[in-house]
Amino acid sequence: MNIKFVAKFTILLTVLLISNIDVASASSDNKIRVTFKKDANTAALTRILECAPAKGNYSNSAAICKKLLKITDPFKKPAVDEICSEIFGGESSAKVVGKWRGKKVNQIYSLNNGCEIARWKNLEFLFY
Repeated sequence: MNIKFVAKFTILLTVLLISNIDVASASSDNKIRVTFKKDANTAALTRILECAPAKGNYSNSAAICKKLLKITDPFKKPAVDEICSEIFGGESSAKVVGKWRGKKVNQIYSLNNGCEIARWKNLEFLFY
């Protein structure tokens, strides 16, 4: 084995460990896993989306990436003091985890009230 290669690899690994970079996610700042469940009787569907370049197991990853990249802060957390109408929109739920624009994402979406329905409608192209 080449000693220069081993030395360079060791230095790179040390730098990554010192700077606390997640090696698995360093490849993309725009990679999410979306898990959608229509209702309590339906199995969950999980899909992966990665943008720049667009790939994943959506049939239209490029179009979804394009639409998602147009939204300023698509995974913005709801305000704690938000007042919401008590409207039930259905049993569907979704969870989005990963990294978007370099920030960690871990959000749950539902149709439990007016605020949640609005958040859902903003991203429903990811769920169906």
